[in-house]
Amino acid sequence: MIDAPFAMISIAHINQVHLFYRGRMTDPHFAAGEESLEVSLCHPEQIPWSELAFRSVNLCLEYYLADRAKGTYGFHETELPAA
Repeated sequence: MIDAPFAMISIAHINQVHLFYRGRMTDPHFAAGEESLEVSLCHPEQIPWSELAFRSVNLCLEYYLADRAKGTYGFHETELPAA
């Protein structure tokens, strides 16, 4: 179930905008989809940072963990520069 929009990350050099939403699982079953080879649920200290495929996902997770530590969730909008 989607709770709220969470982040919009513009990646201008490849003409993309990545949108992320905060939500809750309503079913304990999950699986990889068309754009994911592998998925898992893990504690923050177990996140395999070097194995994440997209820098926008890394950035969104950093925002999420920072907001979680503060106990309040905002909306984050930023541009991701070329590597």
